[in-house]
Amino acid sequence: MSLDRVTKAIEWRTNLALDRAKRLRWHVKNLRDLSANGSKPSRLALIVVGRNDNYGGDFRGRLDATLTWNLQYPFAEAIYVEWNPLPDKPSDAEWLVKKFPNLRVYIVSNERHRRSCTNPKMPVMEYFAKNVGMRRATAEWLCMVNADVLIGPDVFRRMGHLHAGRVYGTHNVNIRWHGGEIAKEDLKRHALGGFSVSKDLFSGVGNFVLASRDAWHQARGYDESLTDRRVCCDAHGVAQLYHFGAKPRVIGRHYHLDHPESCQNAVLDAHGKIFDPWENVPYQNPENWGQGDAVERQIAERTYYLE
Repeated sequence: MSLDRVTKAIEWRTNLALDRAKRLRWHVKNLRDLSANGSKPSRLALIVVGRNDNYGGDFRGRLDATLTWNLQYPFAEAIYVEWNPLPDKPSDAEWLVKKFPNLRVYIVSNERHRRSCTNPKMPVMEYFAKNVGMRRATAEWLCMVNADVLIGPDVFRRMGHLHAGRVYGTHNVNIRWHGGEIAKEDLKRHALGGFSVSKDLFSGVGNFVLASRDAWHQARGYDESLTDRRVCCDAHGVAQLYHFGAKPRVIGRHYHLDHPESCQNAVLDAHGKIFDPWENVPYQNPENWGQGDAVERQIAERTYYLE
């Protein structure tokens, strides 16, 4: 074996050991308040965002697989926000409402997108859309996951012991998806790698973040002055929660279905500019944050159009 290969093997094993040590420190230090003494939430909401544009390839299939998996947990409600839909493509609302009885859909009009967005290469304003969901959710806790993310079984086990004043994040595991529903054994069998979330959670909260509804409403959601970007908006919103006194905790792992357009694999014009998440914290969204001034028209069962 060449010296270069030996060096790389040693480096790989060293990094693996460091990552395991980091995860152990998180487990001991940051999960200690997830005990039987925690305030058990009676209701949780799952909030997911998307568009009918086949983002990443087979978007509908990935959305179906992740929602089928994630809604194994007894969420009191699930909200799907379809942002700026393509008018010549079928909406996902009909099959979503039919398949998931506790899910409702909010469709945000093209006109509302045009009024909000200043980046012509960004068809989905992910964090504006998440604001739509968090403003309309009624549950005490809001769990926001991306449409290509599976919540880990360890997170499900700990969701019954949450503390107010905490923001919960997760370690990332990237997995290869072969289509269809996900089985528990797939989480290890098809793992491609991953990373431990940073201590401030900033490296992982775009995929998964769990915090109380009260905390998000005090913060008024994600920053709606950021009209031209997606990257860093997630961490920026969590920094706002920290400003109001919340503390970071890790609750387990999430599993991301790998696809080429992921921020983990590419930097696209639609992602916008990277910036310091603490920049301009605290920000001040208007009273009508989350499209609170929209005319909300019911167009089908548990389906609402915001115009």
